[in-house]
Amino acid sequence: RAADALLLNGKLVAFDQTKSWLAKSWEMKNDAGLSLERYASASGIQHIYSLHSGIEIQILNQDKIYPPMIANKALEGDQAAIDTFSDCAKYLALLFYERIVALYCGTQNIFEFINPKRARLENSHPYLKQVFERIVVGQRLGDLLNSRTGNQVLTLPLLRQLSELIDKSEYLPEDVKTHYLHGKELKSERLVFSPLREAPALGAGIDAYLVYQSAKI
Repeated sequence: RAADALLLNGKLVAFDQTKSWLAKSWEMKNDAGLSLERYASASGIQHIYSLHSGIEIQILNQDKIYPPMIANKALEGDQAAIDTFSDCAKYLALLFYERIVALYCGTQNIFEFINPKRARLENSHPYLKQVFERIVVGQRLGDLLNSRTGNQVLTLPLLRQLSELIDKSEYLPEDVKTHYLHGKELKSERLVFSPLREAPALGAGIDAYLVYQSAKI
C-alpha cells in the first residue's frame, strides 16, 4: 500500500486533516479507472504488468517476477513490461504534479474518485501559496526508482514528464516553476529516495497519535 504523508511548516500533517482539499492516492483513479495507488507501489506495478501481459498475479509470484525483474524485461524489449513502466511514469508524474498544484493553488480536479460519492475537493486550505522542498519516495518503489534498471525504464521518463507538466502548467507562476525546475528539468533535490524501512510504521503511529489527541480535545 502507498503511504501518503505530508510535512508542512515543520509539522506532520495527517491526511485525515487534509481530506477536504487533498485526496489519498488510493481514492483517485486515472482515465482507465484504476486507482493511482496501483502506480505508486511495488505490488501495484506487478498488477499493471499482469494486465498488460495477461499473466496472472499468482503465476508472477510463483515465478518470482517482481518489479525489478519486470524492469529488466523492459530493458530486454518485453512490450508488456515497456507498457507497464510507460503507464507508471505517466501517472506517477501526474500524481506528483497534482500534489504540487493542490498545495500551491488548490485542487484542479485532475483525477476523478474511485468512490463517486466522495465529497469534492475544496480549493481553499491553510497552506496555499506554499511549495514542497522535496518529494520523498521510499520502500520498494524508492529502491526501484533508485536502481540502475529502474532509473532507465521509470525514473528518467517520470522526471521528464513531471518537468514538462510543471514547465507548461497554467496554474503555477514562474517563480514556483523556478523553485522546482532548473531550466526545463526538475532540480535533483526535489525528488529523493529514502532507504528508511520504518517510515510507514512511524507514519501510521504518529497519525494514530494525532487522531487520539484530537479526540481528547
